Amino acid sequence: MDRGLQEMCSQMEINMDALDQPPADEVVIIGNNWPHTAVLLLIETWRSLKEKFECPTIKKKQAWEMVAECLRKEAVNVTWQMCDNKWRNLRHRYTIIRDGHGKTGQGRRKWEYFAVLEELFAGDPAVQPTVVISSTPTFTTPPPPPPPDQETPSTSATMTTPPVKPKTKKDKLDDKLEEIIKLQK
Repeated sequence: MDRGLQEMCSQMEINMDALDQPPADEVVIIGNNWPHTAVLLLIETWRSLKEKFECPTIKKKQAWEMVAECLRKEAVNVTWQMCDNKWRNLRHRYTIIRDGHGKTGQGRRKWEYFAVLEELFAGDPAVQPTVVISSTPTFTTPPPPPPPDQETPSTSATMTTPPVKPKTKKDKLDDKLEEIIKLQK
């Protein structure tokens, strides 16, 4: 066993001697159904190895392998892919519930892992962005026109002109022909 992994597991107060023996009551996870204790162990193991996930020199797969190894030592039979998938699902559900709390008219949803994850993800820009830019276009409405009985100085000083129609090709040709006739005279 890797010495660094032994140190991490010992910091988590895992009894290494008892782990060398095959577990009598091994937790088997089928599909995505994790027992409550296994989920809590996953969260605590991720918390203790958080710096491994943030380290740019360690690949996420290696960090998840460390998590899976610690969980296996606690008699939870998982692979690194199962841990990664479960973590993504936990984070996704947390963001859905957190975003729902900000909407009006909706009651606060309760979830047994929300408080623990709220503490973990506080200040994490990957989960709680500091600025959110909307892709929905925003329209500004022009100011309302002044009442008809009240004239503003800018409208009383200028004369109103009828709107100008765009010239057709025929109109443009007629204008050119008139210019040529004027020049010949």
